[in-house]
Amino acid sequence: MPPKCQHLRQEAVDDSGDVVEGHEKEQADDHDDAESVQLYHCDEFTSLLADGGLQLDRLFGNYDGTPYTPDQPRMIAVGGRA
Repeated sequence: MPPKCQHLRQEAVDDSGDVVEGHEKEQADDHDDAESVQLYHCDEFTSLLADGGLQLDRLFGNYDGTPYTPDQPRMIAVGGRA
């Protein structure tokens, strides 16, 4: 019988209703993995990269290479030094 698995998600929202912080935890009979993320709007994230001397080359919305749009579940950045 496969292990029982439970996915937990907790989000913090700001006054405008935007999610600003999220925590995800995957619990199963045979493992316990956790992910903690800080959520940014795309323009804010790009600005932070530039401030750190980095440039954004590609932006994906999921691990399968889907292009980023605001309704995608993730924002995965690929880039390097500016």
